[in-house]
Amino acid sequence: QEFAQDEGTYYIVMEYVAGSSGSALVKELRSKGKCLSADLAVYIVAEASRALGHAHSEGVVHRDVSPHNILLSYRGAVKVADFGIAKVASSGTGTAMGVFKGKLRYASPEQARLLPLDGRSDLFSLGLVLFELLSGEPFFGRGRADEIVQAIVSHDPEKDTRVQAIDATPLRAVLVRALQVDRDRRFASAMEMEQALLGLLGVEGT
Repeated sequence: QEFAQDEGTYYIVMEYVAGSSGSALVKELRSKGKCLSADLAVYIVAEASRALGHAHSEGVVHRDVSPHNILLSYRGAVKVADFGIAKVASSGTGTAMGVFKGKLRYASPEQARLLPLDGRSDLFSLGLVLFELLSGEPFFGRGRADEIVQAIVSHDPEKDTRVQAIDATPLRAVLVRALQVDRDRRFASAMEMEQALLGLLGVEGT
């Protein structure tokens, strides 16, 4: 993407992706009483992990990973979009003057607490995306902002009945690791998460 200015107005030029978004796909399937297949959900999130890995390698944290910002082209490409609130990790906190940025429902525990962020915050959010693609429902549902924050910072994926209901043990293990409140217990990098997801598909990463 490129940044430009026209007569005093700044704008971002982004690639046009002919297709849909993760959120639109989930909504369409839910209206039909269906969910995405596990393999397809894993593929989408593995590709998103790869994209985030490139951003993280440049020191950039997305901070707004959600189904809405994962684009799916009709040709099968997966794109992570909307880096509009992305932040260079070394620049300090992911907020300005204690103001939350991003979609609260997909925030990591450290993001909800307005703490400094690194790439592992995006991986937590990506775990939430994976859960939603698999189940058709957001992991953190509706409620007051303070109720959502409390759920984010105190949940335990190893005891969550919705997570434990996932039949495939290896897939459940990936989800549990991605959704750890303690970021030191999550995947250490997007590449590590990508490799774990590709392993579920029987594919070796590059």
